[in-house]
Amino acid sequence: MRRLGFVAVACAASLLLSTGCSKERAKIKHHSKGIVYAKIGRYSEAIEQFRAALKIDPNLTETRFHLGVAYCARNQHDEALKEFEAVSKLEPKSARASIQAGTVKLAQKQYDDALKACAVALEKEPNNAEAHELAAKVHLAQKDLDQAAERLNKAIELNPSLTSARLSLAKIYLLQKKLDEAKQICEALLSDPKNESPDAQMVLSAVQEEQGNREAAFETIKSLLAKRPNSIPGHLRLAELYLKADKDDEAMSEADLILKLNANVAAAQYVKGIVYLRKKEFPKAVAELQTVATRLPNWAEAHFDLGRALVATNKLQQAITEFRKTLELKSTLVPARLALAAIHVQERWFDEAVKHCQKALDAEPNNSQAIRLLGIAYVSNKEYEKAEEQFAKLIELDPNAATGHLSLAATKLARGDLDVIVPLCEKAIQSTANDPRLRNVLALALMRKGNVKAATEEFKKLTESNPDFVTAYLNLAGIYRSQGHMDQAVAECQRALKANPQSVPARTSLANLYRSQKKLSEALGELQAILRDNPKDVQTRLAVSTLYLEMGKPADAVREAKAATAQEPENPAAHTLLARAYKDSGDSANAAASLKKSLEVNPRFLPAYELALVYFDQGRYDEAIEVYEQALKINPRFTDIAFNLIVTLQSKGDLQGALTKSKAALEAQPRLSTFYIATANLLAAKGDAKNAKGLIEKAPAMAPELRQSYLDLYDQASQNKAQAPKL
Repeated sequence: MRRLGFVAVACAASLLLSTGCSKERAKIKHHSKGIVYAKIGRYSEAIEQFRAALKIDPNLTETRFHLGVAYCARNQHDEALKEFEAVSKLEPKSARASIQAGTVKLAQKQYDDALKACAVALEKEPNNAEAHELAAKVHLAQKDLDQAAERLNKAIELNPSLTSARLSLAKIYLLQKKLDEAKQICEALLSDPKNESPDAQMVLSAVQEEQGNREAAFETIKSLLAKRPNSIPGHLRLAELYLKADKDDEAMSEADLILKLNANVAAAQYVKGIVYLRKKEFPKAVAELQTVATRLPNWAEAHFDLGRALVATNKLQQAITEFRKTLELKSTLVPARLALAAIHVQERWFDEAVKHCQKALDAEPNNSQAIRLLGIAYVSNKEYEKAEEQFAKLIELDPNAATGHLSLAATKLARGDLDVIVPLCEKAIQSTANDPRLRNVLALALMRKGNVKAATEEFKKLTESNPDFVTAYLNLAGIYRSQGHMDQAVAECQRALKANPQSVPARTSLANLYRSQKKLSEALGELQAILRDNPKDVQTRLAVSTLYLEMGKPADAVREAKAATAQEPENPAAHTLLARAYKDSGDSANAAASLKKSLEVNPRFLPAYELALVYFDQGRYDEAIEVYEQALKINPRFTDIAFNLIVTLQSKGDLQGALTKSKAALEAQPRLSTFYIATANLLAAKGDAKNAKGLIEKAPAMAPELRQSYLDLYDQASQNKAQAPKL
């Protein structure tokens, strides 16, 4: 019995031993597999293997550490932090888990917590260079370059062979414009034959460029690519240098090469988009930059340049969206703010334009473009004194530049301050090297003062001293046209074309002269000549379509307007003109559809609200009313639309609705006699002649005889209430 018992115990011990060996092998196997998966970037499988090992033995410190790193790689930050906290408990004297926890906090932009993690790491290991390097990264994220440099110097002092810290310090010196120090670090790294550092070559190239030695910057990158021909960062840097040197074809070649190496490099597509933008191949630029902005939605510059391309293709609403997105991502990007302001000026959204200009000037008080644009916004809104303040600032910034003088003179001209313009221009001409544009404004001022003879002489002098200045010929043509000297006007336009055969304004002016003389075929010939040289000139194509309408050829007008909408699908004017052409062809259904499209493209495009007139003519009053109300939601001060809405409601028989809208319009625009009359008429029609007369007596800017005629009408209405609505 004893012998049998001994055998049983021995068997049990053997079984336990073999089971233990099996578990040991299993956890080693899972750990090793996890390491392999992590190295090749298959982090999900790595996590699975590490967790399997920890299920066997929860105290596997190395496995738990690598599990945390794998979670980091998948941006599973909370899970990673749990693992690093567990590692810290398993190895309380080691700093590595604290450093990794700090890295996670940095990724989460929790900078104070990241610095606390660095402090914990340094308490455990006071001479840990990596902890100082991580602290430097945190300070860099906080834009504290001095603290970052101090920490990196400490890391390098503790570990002189820490290449990453030396390279980071070089980058900080580059940002601080300490170019000699940055160059010294890069050259020291590159002089070590054991340390081939392409990153050091990249930084050195940037330093050389900052020092004004672009040739050396090119050579450094070309040297990198000679050893590493498939280096995508190297090719991108070379493409960037080519762009800065205006070598667009070479930049495009580099971008194409990168995309052959890796079709998913969005930065290469960005380079292509910029080249297309410069070459004015705008649809191609839009296509490339849209792809980049979609793939890298947080890259502010991609959205900004996409906005620029959209402006060039007249897709203003989409451009506004991109510029707004740019500012959401990077509110300090002043060019995006000014691009928005420029669109708002064009679209007559003055408050928005002024707001963006002022924000730009808060960031850059001496930004001449912002000052000029703010001035233009004020001019457009007829706030001339404010505009002149801005243009005076421009002159103060650079007295020798023509822009400020020219803008100030043009503002004086716009407000009719003619006595000031002549001395202003004469003084400015002396300080701006006789700029022909100032002489042109001077001549225009003389013309506005009624001194046409002196203006004519000034324009003639301009054409003699600046024979390539097309504007002077065209202004002369304008004078001759106003005097009825059509042949002389035509001759001046022809002289302008001789000076510049490609001048679109000159040929357009000539076409307009022919058009005013009813020489429609000759006008058409000039416009078609523009299209031969500029087939993508949508404005000229629209002018051709309009001319065909005047010639009684609506089918040809439809064809040209259709071509314009195909070239610029987001151009509301093109869709509106196409609607007119359809209407003249008797196709009211397509006319309405085109006007609807115009409003879809740009709800603020006032001419497209002609759709309501189409509905009105068809007796579709409810639909007309809906369109007018849509317009008034956008801008309650659309005078014609407010008036047409009142008329439509009245035509429908809804006098009370018409009266309500008329009172609202009067409240919105109390200086317009139009709405006093409309409201008074409706009150009289409803039998309230007393209040109707009271309103007419208050109406501003009304001739006495007209006022009296309305008062007499309301007296009639009060005596015959049954006929009042008709009266």
